[in-house]
Amino acid sequence: RFFRLFNFMAGHGHDIHLLTSGAGVVACEALGIQLTGRKVHILDSHAGTKSRLSNHWAAMRSVLALVRTVRREKIRHLHFGQNPGALTFLYALLSRFACPFSVSLVD
Repeated sequence: RFFRLFNFMAGHGHDIHLLTSGAGVVACEALGIQLTGRKVHILDSHAGTKSRLSNHWAAMRSVLALVRTVRREKIRHLHFGQNPGALTFLYALLSRFACPFSVSLVD
């Protein structure tokens, strides 16, 4: 539903960005949503790393990349279209350096 909302709002001239993973892009394409010409930012996924420590480090790198993207693009609000988890917790710790955010409870 968030991909469709993004597509609708972008199609009606709203200045909206989509920050997603490569898997998110594939999901959009499977829904028939065209992302070409839209403000889409693909963030590296931290899933599938080998050790617990490398998982934590990869999650922190992902959040730092997210903060950099938010600041560079001057995004004023970030909405996580996922249940709260490690990434939203880490972002909350750093959000004062980026922008306010909200989180969905999708389950």
